Amino acid sequence: MKPTISEKCPLCGTDAVFYYVDYEERKYFKCPSCTKFQITRRADSKLAEAPQQ
Repeated sequence: MKPTISEKCPLCGTDAVFYYVDYEERKYFKCPSCTKFQITRRADSKLAEAPQQ
């Protein structure tokens, strides 16, 4: 089993966990609010740079 890493959900900001998949090109998140989803490293960095509303 892959090790999980704690991090804020990139979509809602809730405490979540993820593990890397696809040769560390994607993060597989398990968020209590958003449920389960995958995000690419590029999309994750773009969300971090996006202006907050």
